[in-house]
Amino acid sequence: GDDFKINVRVTNTSGKTVENIALTVPLPTAWEINNDRIGGGESSSSTSFSYQDFKDEAVYTYFNLSSGSRIDLTFYATVAYDGSFYIPAVHAEAMYDDSIGAIIPGIYVEQKK
Repeated sequence: GDDFKINVRVTNTSGKTVENIALTVPLPTAWEINNDRIGGGESSSSTSFSYQDFKDEAVYTYFNLSSGSRIDLTFYATVAYDGSFYIPAVHAEAMYDDSIGAIIPGIYVEQKK
């Protein structure tokens, strides 16, 4: 299948430092995430987060952001199957402050040969 990259940027516009942010980047079932930590690949964000967990259905990343700062994350994936698929919403939220969060709505995508 086709290889591609997923770029995600989270910016802290709250005016204060936000700790324990959880970012969820879900993937449609037709995509396979490439875990660079296993394959020895290059990662653009290896030191800017506290913890990162690659699962079949999503990438979960945890980090802190000072006021006005941002984090840029890049993931690599492969399209495993052709067809129409739904990418669920991407969301970032402060784990212990439910007043801080952001959501990018999900979208439908189509992969054709």
